[in-house]
Amino acid sequence: MFRIYAHWGLPRTLPPPSLSLTRGRVCVRSYQAHQQQGEELISWVRQNGGHVHPSLCLSSIGNGGMGLIATQPLVSGTLLITLPPHLPLSLPNSPASSSPDYTLAQLTKLVPDELWALKLGLKVLMERAHIGSFWWPYICNLPQRFNVPFFFTGPEITNLQYPPVIYQVKRRCRALLDLEKELRNILTEVPSNQHPFGGQEVNASSLGWAMAAVSSRAFQMHNSKGSARLMLPLIDMCNHSFSPNARIIQQESKEGTSFSVIADRHLEEGADILLTYGALSNDILLLDYGFVVAENPHDFVEMRYDKAMLDAARMAARLNGDGFSQSAVSRQSILEQLNLEGAGASLQVNFGGPKLVDGRLLAALRVLYAQDSDYDSVQQRNLSELQMLDGAPLGDVIEKKSLKTLVAICALLLGHFPTSITEDENILKKIDLTEAGRLALEYRVAKKKLLVDCIQALSRRITSLEKDTMQ
Repeated sequence: MFRIYAHWGLPRTLPPPSLSLTRGRVCVRSYQAHQQQGEELISWVRQNGGHVHPSLCLSSIGNGGMGLIATQPLVSGTLLITLPPHLPLSLPNSPASSSPDYTLAQLTKLVPDELWALKLGLKVLMERAHIGSFWWPYICNLPQRFNVPFFFTGPEITNLQYPPVIYQVKRRCRALLDLEKELRNILTEVPSNQHPFGGQEVNASSLGWAMAAVSSRAFQMHNSKGSARLMLPLIDMCNHSFSPNARIIQQESKEGTSFSVIADRHLEEGADILLTYGALSNDILLLDYGFVVAENPHDFVEMRYDKAMLDAARMAARLNGDGFSQSAVSRQSILEQLNLEGAGASLQVNFGGPKLVDGRLLAALRVLYAQDSDYDSVQQRNLSELQMLDGAPLGDVIEKKSLKTLVAICALLLGHFPTSITEDENILKKIDLTEAGRLALEYRVAKKKLLVDCIQALSRRITSLEKDTMQ
């Protein structure tokens, strides 16, 4: 029912990074040690021209990680943090050809797109390899490990139960292991004075750590010169919310770009300082950040558009006698315009998110259920109208068939999971779960509940249409 992927055996999982260097949200480090290093980080920011409001401190949060909190009430508009242009960590520009930075720049060109975070991650590894470097107070404050799928065991990856994200984990692991070999071969030929990591070995575990460190903390900067990803010390200790109470602003000057965090509303004493990382699905939050949001309004379940799947759903919805029309050429044309058929078709369609149902899938079902007698009505509608969930552009009869088929698709997708929501929730009550095991359960429960929510919302629309028909 889900998208079909090539079968790969699970790559060997990555051990904890050998260079003792993973985000405050998911770290395993003693509270006192992290508290002390957090205070040192705040002092470092202030000593180097940055601003940290005196009523901010680092503290443990509910999930076992660390975060910034207000120690007293703060009014909206309060300047919380400012980093001058020289404090963010980024890739060097135009380094000297005989320097370690130049070697680093050449190595970043080998990083494949699926490991985008590792480009900046190599710079983080470089700074970590040089104790006492300018960014050392920031580097040593980074968590020791991350609870991201990169470091899951094979069974823990399988327990995610969702093929699209399992595929992404395997793909990233494969790419990382390939890159490890390539970097090792190149670094053996690099002179010691140009070695970016001080002669230390860079293996898959340290590369995985660096990639997780950047993917979970880096920010995208946009200015007149383009865009780039950077690490923003201390600012990256602000945790995520889809309802943030603070925001980041950029300020340009001749020295460069500075970054500030401003309170967006009144903060009570003890309030977490929360930023939004963006409208991200649980797939991205899991892969890059190591957490999921239980009722994520931006999450979705994807499937591959397939006529056989639609036929199975139609029969499951007991619409056996209401087959899809095969006759009109115009239907084929519309499906091609929806990019669901023809050369270069994009067959991934989604349930969930702000629209509840992928508009292309809804439009396809409406068109497929339309008979020749509906031809004029179909021709009078543009693609946007056909994709809107509100309304019944081709009439109530076609609309009810389309919605019932969508409900059946959701039910089939839900049935494809090897365990039920109830079974998962019972397992979650156990106290001996690993961090990874608990996260995998929370992730798959969220996917299943999303499908249940879609079924309920679509069923309410069907009921509403039937009531209108009876009146």
